[in-house]
Amino acid sequence: MKHLSILLLLFAFSVSALLAQPDRRPTRSIGNDYSIRAGGTERAVLTAQGQFGLNVNPPTKYVDLRFMDQTRYHQNKWGMEGMLLYNNWNTTTTGHGAAITLAAIGGQGAHMARAMISGQVVDADRMDIVFQNEFGAPDLMRESMRITSEGFVGIGITQSRPARTLHTAGTIRFSALEYGTGDVLVVDDNGDVFRSQAGQAREGRREPRASSNEIEILERRIRLLEADVIELQKALQRQER
Repeated sequence: MKHLSILLLLFAFSVSALLAQPDRRPTRSIGNDYSIRAGGTERAVLTAQGQFGLNVNPPTKYVDLRFMDQTRYHQNKWGMEGMLLYNNWNTTTTGHGAAITLAAIGGQGAHMARAMISGQVVDADRMDIVFQNEFGAPDLMRESMRITSEGFVGIGITQSRPARTLHTAGTIRFSALEYGTGDVLVVDDNGDVFRSQAGQAREGRREPRASSNEIEILERRIRLLEADVIELQKALQRQER
């Protein structure tokens, strides 16, 4: 009986000592929220409303991640802190990557519409950023824009990667442009845009250079006009007789 009393006394002392220390349990419930702790400090919380916060309590969005990083941005270095999505498939092939999908329900029939931003491996140590949109039946996606590892931007280029700094297969519209002076832009048969060449200035303005196809059309029209003139001359001669 004496030994039992001593054991009970030691147990009570141990419990009181634990209660007197800060809560170091890795996980615990706080009301209806669920807290994750590390090193005696709360690191994450999942609220009863379904919001998740990392290094913040209460979270202000459904996912609220916060951190402190003093690393400065450098255009040729990798190292700033943030979020990493890593496809760890070990392969020598290309075309795979990692993606972030955005989705919401709406429109006729209350169907889910989606858009996706992905990083696509195109070669060793090279990745394109690809923007895709759902535009029809479920799972029917199309590539709307791509930023290549070379720094080229393609808009509406669906069959290949963009070949110029800005490459589009559609129309271009400019609004509210300011007036100014400068070179005239010309478009060649490949769709590439250039400044008009020096030496083509006329009255202080450089004229665009016609393409070979436009020149051929103009020459054909001139020949037709010449034939019409000859016929008119013959008709006038017949009237004079």
